[in-house]
This record gives sequence, C-alpha cells and structure tokens, in this order.
Amino acid sequence: MSLLGRIRTNWRILLLVVLLLASMFFLFVPGAPITGAAADSGGSNNATAAVSNIQFGIDLAGGARISAPPHGYIATDVQVTDQNDQAIKQAITNTTTAEEEDIVTSVAYGSRSGFPSDAVEVRADVERAAFLQGLQNAGLDVQNGDIRHGVSKYTLDEIIATVDDRLGETGFGGSTVTRAQSPNEPRDRVQIESPGQTIDGLKNLLDSQGEVAIVAYYPGENGTGAQNETLLTQKDFEAGSVDTEGPRPAVPVTLTQSAAAEMTQSMQESGFAEGSLNTANACNTNDLQPGEYCLLTQVDGETVYSSPLSPDLANSFIDGSFTDSRQFIVEAPDISTAQDLLIDMRAGALPTTLDFDESTEEMVSPTLAEDFRRNSLITGLLAVLAVVLTVFARYGDPRVAVPMAATALSEVVILLGFAAAIGWAIELSHVAGFIAVIGTGVDDLIIIADEVKAQGEVTSQRVFQNRFRKAFWVIGAAAATTIIAMSPLAILDLGQLRGFAIITILGVLLGVAVSRPAYGSILRSLTTDSNRRS
Repeated sequence: MSLLGRIRTNWRILLLVVLLLASMFFLFVPGAPITGAAADSGGSNNATAAVSNIQFGIDLAGGARISAPPHGYIATDVQVTDQNDQAIKQAITNTTTAEEEDIVTSVAYGSRSGFPSDAVEVRADVERAAFLQGLQNAGLDVQNGDIRHGVSKYTLDEIIATVDDRLGETGFGGSTVTRAQSPNEPRDRVQIESPGQTIDGLKNLLDSQGEVAIVAYYPGENGTGAQNETLLTQKDFEAGSVDTEGPRPAVPVTLTQSAAAEMTQSMQESGFAEGSLNTANACNTNDLQPGEYCLLTQVDGETVYSSPLSPDLANSFIDGSFTDSRQFIVEAPDISTAQDLLIDMRAGALPTTLDFDESTEEMVSPTLAEDFRRNSLITGLLAVLAVVLTVFARYGDPRVAVPMAATALSEVVILLGFAAAIGWAIELSHVAGFIAVIGTGVDDLIIIADEVKAQGEVTSQRVFQNRFRKAFWVIGAAAATTIIAMSPLAILDLGQLRGFAIITILGVLLGVAVSRPAYGSILRSLTTDSNRRS
C-alpha cells in the first residue's frame, strides 16, 4: 500500500497522535496556554510551574474559598415608566442610604439579558422596609411579598465578570468565580476560589466596590469655602501599568477623546488650571484647606491621595493641548495603593458589594494541598497499574493489551493538555473524573477487543470492520447513557460533583470521537498484518 493510502486508512491514529503532541505542547512549553489564568498571570500557581503549565485549584494548591451573596433588593411587577422613573429613584434615596446611581429600573435595563421587565433594583446594603417605603412613596402599588432579597441575574453576571477580572489582575492563576445557590438562602451567591490567597487577603480584594474617580477640589465662589467636582470616572480612561520610576508610585492613564475635552473645559471654566498656577498648594490628603487647588484620587468616595496640578499639565489645560495628548498620571502614596488602584481601574467597579456577614469561608493550607496532590498522583498511578495488569491478565497478548493501555492513558493526557491550554484549574473532583475516564475507556476498549477476538481469527480487514462496527454500536449506546446520566450534574450547581461530571463527559466524547476509533485502527493493523504474515 502506498504512503498516501496508509495515511488515508490510518487517519484516526494520526489524529490521536496530533492531539497528543498538541497536549504535550500546552502542558510543557512555557507560555503555551492560550487563555485563562495561566496565560494572564504568566505561569502556574504553585511548584508545578517549573515542569508544566497545569493550574491547580485550592484543593491541590492551597488557598481561599468564599461564597457570599450580593447586597441588594429587587421589586418586580411594578409599573415603571419614563415619566415616573426619576421620581422612583428620588423616593428610594430619601428613605434609604442608597445613592441614585445605586438604583436601576427596567426603563434603562429592561432590554438587557437577565434583567426583568417592570422591575426596580437597589444595589446597596439597605433595609427592606426602607426600600418598600420608598417604592410606596413614589406611588407604586407594591407589597412586601413583591420584593426579593438579592439582585437580578444581569447584575449577578456583572459582579461575577468584574470579580473575575479583578482576580485576574492580581496574578493568582487558577482563580474561579461562579454562581452558587443554597436551598436555605433566597439570594444567589458568588463563589470565589483563589489559590495562594488567604481569607483576609481575598476579602480585602473584594470588600469594596472599587469605584475610582478623579475629583477637583478648589475654592468656591468669590474664593470662599471649597467645592468638589468629579472630573473622571473609570469609564473615561484606560490604565497602563504601575510606574515606580517617579518620586511617587503612579498609574498612567489615557483618556477618551470626549473625556479629555470635557476635563479641559471644566478646568478652564472653573478657573482650576489658572488658579493652581497662581497659588501655592500643600494638598495634604488628610488636611485639605479652603483656597487650595488639588486633584483628589477617590475610591468609593474616600480620598486615597491628593496632589496639586503640575505647571505643565495646568498650561496644557489652559491652551487646550491636553485634548491632543490625553495623557494623565494618577499618583498614589505607596506601591500597594497604586496596585490596588490599577486593579480597580482595569477590572471596573462592582455593581454592589458582597455581604460577607452571610458568607461561608474555607481555607485549604498549602501543606494539606501538597498531601492531596501527592495522594492524587499515587491514586492515579495505582489506577493505571491496576488497569495494565488487568488487561494483560485478560488477554496475555501484547498486540491487544499494550495499545489498549496506551490509548486509555492518552485520553487523560489530552484532557490535561486541554485544561492547561485554557487555564482550567484542576481540583480533586477532576482527578476523580480522570480515573473514571480511564475506567470507562478501558471498558470500551475491552468490548472492542472481545468482539474482534471472540469469533475466531481475523481473516481480512472486511471481517475486522464488521466486528468493530458491532462493538462500536454498543460503545456509542453506553457513551450516550453516560452523558445523559452525567448531564444534570454538569449543569446544576452541585459543588465538586460538577467538575467530576464535566471531566467524565469530555472523556467519553473524546473516546467515542477519537481514541476508540484510533484503537480500532491500531488493532486492525496489528491483527490483519499478522494474519497476512502467518
């Protein structure tokens, strides 16, 4: 047979080899992961970084897990229109501690996926009775039963995306953020797992909304008093990396064209730029004085740093050249604050804070995680050894047993390569899934071998194909049954069972699509070639 004919006949084997090589590439070549935490953080989260790109979750790397509901309430089936929208927001701010920007309605959000129609949502830590009173003061026919503790699916998805971005900016690989439900809790929860973090460290990262603003502090009318004007918020600029070369740590930002034009206009009309050139400014963050012209960096309304306007920047506002450069420096008192600012700027602000008073917390120590890793490796090796010995005892024919064991193990390697490629953190539940994949894989391969060998010697490739086809129908039916049985576990939020189910389903799909047919091609080549030689 020609080379092209052999390739055409054995293309399933070649596909398996290609997938194995690709998996080895993603597993062991530095920087190979294409997405996920491994790509973002530049490496793994533990000692495996020296030998592979595999990411481990907190079970196998150590770290913190927090599950907390978001603050907020949502009222549904209320009559919200363009005419009463503003009145509703004003009434709620009068009866609660929420700001107007904390209140969203279906007038603006009703077209967004996950936000119900005819609804009012307050994204803040407020009292239920106060929220109800505000709605009723606005003339809405709302009862206590129409209000649900929690937030809409749209807001929850936004929280999850922001927390995920915030964790990604910290460089802790393998972090995951998911939606969790509890039968005893009306509010959906946000579950955060971060390898290498402590409970306190994770809370410090998440206990604020992270709304960054640049505020102008300058004298009021006739030079008396002082006033604050918000010049920039996070949506107005794109942040660079922390710069430690100057006298103070800073985050350089580039403003949007519209934000630069509006800031320039504000600096000219308020007299801030010109006043800062003609006034000696102290701008002590903790002791601002009337008459000073200071730029304040605020996070969630709290000033973390203040500084005067540099002469060069002031002149660029006066002559309008700032609208061309659009370059701005946000200074910080120390590197830690600068890094926190950068995380908030890049990840964005949380729609609402998380209720840590109702959170559940779990910490896995690095020592315990190391024991889990070692025991998982030993368990996996024992499972492989048991499979190999069982296969050899069953057949005693290396032509059948060796390809069977190698094919079953190849599925695990390919799944590990896939996990490394996307930065998927491996947990204990995934390890159980890998062992299940080996078991189900060998079961299917035994079915193939028994069907091929049970009816006597294979006399031709046509005979082999007929027998293999019969075996493959059985394998396909078994695979479909496994996938159907595991699907509820993969879809529903049942903790660790979900990871086990996903790995098992992926392994079954990989086996049916690639490894089982490849084993059939290997077995066909060995048995039919041997018969021809004999």
